Amino acid sequence: MSAPAGRLHHVELWVPDLPRTIAEWGWPLTSLGYEQPQDWKAGPREQVDKLAAEAPEHGWTLLFPDRHPHAGGPGHYAAYLTSTDAYEVELAATTPAGSPS
Repeated sequence: MSAPAGRLHHVELWVPDLPRTIAEWGWPLTSLGYEQPQDWKAGPREQVDKLAAEAPEHGWTLLFPDRHPHAGGPGHYAAYLTSTDAYEVELAATTPAGSPS
């Protein structure tokens, strides 16, 4: 298999069904020489809460404060932040509160 024609760091897509999207998008992307997406470990909820609380001191603003920390849905615990230059970051917990990370 030949290398991809260009270099792509990552693509972020907001999708309604992640497993289905990985299966559907995995086929053309791997056929073009790209690797399957990776899973990131973001740690416990306490870490998300700590970073969200400290964010304003560092120029970040909490997005969706009325829905925080479940702006991504009831089963998703995250802080969505935006920087002064409008870059966005999602800090997502992978373990429940009190669990070892």
